[in-house]
Amino acid sequence: MNEVTINGKMKDIEGIKSITVPIDVKNIHTKQSLTVKPTAIKNVKIDPEKVKVQVTPKEQN
Repeated sequence: MNEVTINGKMKDIEGIKSITVPIDVKNIHTKQSLTVKPTAIKNVKIDPEKVKVQVTPKEQN
């Protein structure tokens, strides 16, 4: 299970057009669908087609 954090301030919610969701990419296939649960933001409808997902792999030390 991957944790997804949505960064945003409540004042930015109105008229929001896109949400960038940073995720950890381990064991995720390219065509696997991702479910975003904005538990910290309530009563916000997210159109999956308008959500921008930015995938940033963690650096290997």
